[in-house]
Amino acid sequence: MSQRSTNFEQQRAEFGNYLRGLVKRRWKKQKDAAGELGVSEEQLSQYVNGKRTAPVDLLERLAEKCDVPLEVILRIKYWPQLHFLTGIVQPAELARDLAEELLPEEKVELIRYAAFLLLRRHAGNKS
Repeated sequence: MSQRSTNFEQQRAEFGNYLRGLVKRRWKKQKDAAGELGVSEEQLSQYVNGKRTAPVDLLERLAEKCDVPLEVILRIKYWPQLHFLTGIVQPAELARDLAEELLPEEKVELIRYAAFLLLRRHAGNKS
């Protein structure tokens, strides 16, 4: 297993621990949380155990139910990956490096976060 893959799995596990904490604060049973969040118990278990990456729409529902700003959750989710982009990759090389070096899961997560940033900017321009 590559170092990058191991780091990604570790970050996913750490974020899963954060999700587990949110779930435990709001619900007594994971079964109740899964029902209110619209996912199966198995799916929720995989997210909080770091086996799968939680989709953004689930994070939106979780933020709403737990009264936590979505931006806080996304920052925690994506913060560990920022050192890669700011410390290793030069801006002129970013597109090439994204295409060649990121794992497929990392590409999806980065695209989702970029979409979130664009939506947030668009929403801010409306006021």
